[in-house]
Amino acid sequence: MALAVSMAAAATLGTAIYLVNTSLPYLVDSAAADRQFGAVNRCLISQLREPRAGFAVSADGIKVAAFGANSVAVCTRSSRSDGGGSPSGALLSLPGVTAASFDFEGTLWLAAARGPHPELWMAPEAAGKPRTVGVFAPLALVGLAEGLAAVDASGRLASFTSRGAPSASAVVPPGSSPLLASNSDGSLLSVVTENAIHVFRSTNLAPVRAESPCQAEYLWWLPDRTRALVACGPNSAWALVIDVVTGERESATPLNWARSALIPRLGTYVQGCDLLPCSVEPPQSVR
Repeated sequence: MALAVSMAAAATLGTAIYLVNTSLPYLVDSAAADRQFGAVNRCLISQLREPRAGFAVSADGIKVAAFGANSVAVCTRSSRSDGGGSPSGALLSLPGVTAASFDFEGTLWLAAARGPHPELWMAPEAAGKPRTVGVFAPLALVGLAEGLAAVDASGRLASFTSRGAPSASAVVPPGSSPLLASNSDGSLLSVVTENAIHVFRSTNLAPVRAESPCQAEYLWWLPDRTRALVACGPNSAWALVIDVVTGERESATPLNWARSALIPRLGTYVQGCDLLPCSVEPPQSVR
């Protein structure tokens, strides 16, 4: 999603997704043995021969990318229903990557701090050469149904078409670690920043909801396209399930507090596991 989480420079649990490290004590062995992502993680480990800084997972879970200081590894697993076949890997040379996400069409998007002018890049093909989209310095990225959304330190939220053209823009309160995520079909995106949630339509960044229902610390999208779980502070002490369109809400009891993201077309959640994706149980149950 994406996970976007952002999270090597920011926490984008996007879906496609970008995530960084969690505080959970996972080892590489855990990532390689994961029931959902084990084979593709072994592929990433073999491809990327440098310390990892973050990763991204495509909306269908077939493509996974991991990046370091100089390169980006992309592994694609078989789409066979029996899960057979070994993932294929490719290595892209692009120094300075700080964030990554796949859109719903499988295009990999990358933010790279190269010299004085940070740039946004896209790689439509796993083994293809990335091309620059323009000068932009996003803290977080999130893949959408068609294209990408990104937010920078000033609070500028910008979207791009699947071909890399600027599409729309909006403004959210500036923050050092904004959290971006897209919903189950990529039609909505959320930004959590400064203890508030902001929801937009992905097609034109038209606002859907902007409020602080609590001291919002994190947001998980649920499989129902308009419902989200919000962790409320201090220290994620409680939670709310909110329908972002109608505003209906109810208290919830989280089953785990791991920061994770929904992989939309798999219907499962992923979290950071030594900077590789690991499957995790859904984050909540409603009282």
